[in-house]
Amino acid sequence: YGTAGAFGHVTEEFQRVWPIYREQFRSLHYVGAEMMLNACLHAMTEVEKVDAKAENLLIRWWCTRTRARQMSFKKAKSASILHLAADKQFLATWAHRDFDPPAFISSYEGHIRARIAAGIVANVSSRLGGNRGQYLPRYW
Repeated sequence: YGTAGAFGHVTEEFQRVWPIYREQFRSLHYVGAEMMLNACLHAMTEVEKVDAKAENLLIRWWCTRTRARQMSFKKAKSASILHLAADKQFLATWAHRDFDPPAFISSYEGHIRARIAAGIVANVSSRLGGNRGQYLPRYW
């Protein structure tokens, strides 16, 4: 959330950072709009910022195996905005529907169960191959 003036400041900072980003993007681990926005916000010392995760405003949650532990879905789903980073195909199946939060959550929980089962199989296969497994998402 922000005012038109605050977004104007972000735009100004974006224009300042863009040439630097264009010169360096091939050497970056991740390339995308989030990277640019993050750089701009960090550079803007005159703008008050809040920690969206700490305020339970925005939670990014994956239903796939990850390299780091994450909070349970039960906790994540209480956020004001839930960014389901690995679920674009699932979300696309809901694009044509009127949004019904209880039905969406119920359907998504079924999706999570299937993804966790697939993750267990992938971890077992990975470990049998001598590799370390990854962290699985958890509901509770």
